[in-house]
Amino acid sequence: MYGEVVCPLCKVDLENSEHLLWSCDVLQDVWDALQVRLPPFESSLGSANKERWRPPDVGIIKLNFDASFIQEKRLATTTVLARDYKGEVVGVETYLFEYVADSFVAEARACERALIFTRKMCFQRLLDMFFDEVTYIFVPRAVNEEAHVLAMEGRRRGVCGIWVNGAPDSVQMVVRKDRLAWEQRILRRAFWLIRDYEETLLADS
Repeated sequence: MYGEVVCPLCKVDLENSEHLLWSCDVLQDVWDALQVRLPPFESSLGSANKERWRPPDVGIIKLNFDASFIQEKRLATTTVLARDYKGEVVGVETYLFEYVADSFVAEARACERALIFTRKMCFQRLLDMFFDEVTYIFVPRAVNEEAHVLAMEGRRRGVCGIWVNGAPDSVQMVVRKDRLAWEQRILRRAFWLIRDYEETLLADS
């Protein structure tokens, strides 16, 4: 597990804010004993959660892919950006296509390159000999901004293949913004949890 700290309470999952607030069985028993009612994780983030990036579960790699299409030249640039559960970039690719019929074909090519990229990178938790399961979720550009920025960089620099030196600075900036926004939401939820607990104590006193 690359030396990450295991939760000292349940000794099952990794110790992080999301686990401690929602999925640690030991703490769930504590919340129940204190009569602190926690909403489901998704609903606790509000309805805007669907419009924001969030990291995958521990051990899962999340891929964001996109395509930039120039209709007049029939050129497409596809991108794949892989991140782990900490929001760290673990792989980047841009690919250039000529004679692309339309934007639909460009997006299909991007999806194809995402699968090929995954096999090249040998993400063992995502595949064995073949894919055990693949889930696709459409997200608006506001949630996929880093893939869009990467497409622009790939087209500008003419990079066709895996970026061996990692994501460019412009993409890393968006990635850091995503990670910071996620951490802020976790902290806000922790604040409301503590406030609810304090109100419970006052009501019982």
